[in-house]
Amino acid sequence: MGVDDEVSVAEIARKAEEIGPDLEAQIREGIYENTVAWIEKTFPDKFRRTYPPGNNQESKIRLAQIQGELSVALSLLVVLNDEPLVAGRLGLNRGESGNLWQLMFSDRAGSIATCCNTRRSDVSEAVRDQLAGTISNLTLVQLISESDPALATKARIHDILVNPRVDVQEQYDLRFDFGDKNEKGEKIVRIVSLKSHRDPDVRICAAEPGRAKILGVERESIDTMLRAAKKLQTRLDTEEKRNGGVGVEVRCFVAAVPRYDAPCVMNPTGRISANALPGLASVFKEDASKCGFLPSRKEGEK
Repeated sequence: MGVDDEVSVAEIARKAEEIGPDLEAQIREGIYENTVAWIEKTFPDKFRRTYPPGNNQESKIRLAQIQGELSVALSLLVVLNDEPLVAGRLGLNRGESGNLWQLMFSDRAGSIATCCNTRRSDVSEAVRDQLAGTISNLTLVQLISESDPALATKARIHDILVNPRVDVQEQYDLRFDFGDKNEKGEKIVRIVSLKSHRDPDVRICAAEPGRAKILGVERESIDTMLRAAKKLQTRLDTEEKRNGGVGVEVRCFVAAVPRYDAPCVMNPTGRISANALPGLASVFKEDASKCGFLPSRKEGEK
């Protein structure tokens, strides 16, 4: 896979999976250069053709599809946050001076923020809001991995993103299977409606029926997600029992994390800064454990 080849995000991700965590091998194979090239050239063209989606369901689904692709692309670059020399060469240094930041969020002509209309600041800000939602997936993954490193391999972006049609029609963004079970021995599946904000804090709670709004998510969207969860549970429960399992319980959650441009982040890959991460991860772990999002650990388990 040459750096100049036109490849899809799925192809880049598959190649990265084949290579494994060897950073030098990934560099040699052009994983990072190809990813940045896709963000720079392919994504803006796809985004421009789908945004704004209007009230048409199929247009919204196409937009959700390419936003999911962007989440996967950015997830391939996350490792470079711990490799400052390589990150600097690719323009991934933290803050507004980085090339990737400028490419995605700046007001300059040719950025993703201005790709739909270079003369209207309100359009550019609306695009940034769309990008913020996409990037927040990576922030949540970071908080999960920091809270319980054993869950890192079970919270990979390409595994947890839901189908774009589900995203639009059933009002949830992510689905997690951590491999744990409830007291009845049923497998637990968790679905999450995720929001982002500029506040330097994290929040997560169970989605419950009858509440007017939860962490900025309207009651109508919550009710839609809860109905979808019942259907999902019925389907997964039937499949699990058919395969000899006890059953499945689907749990619903709403989470809110800092945006890419919150002071504690300022990173196009959504990574919370090293200074802010311990405190935010501690708050997240406490709340996520209380509401049942994180698997409970028996005494003696790490």
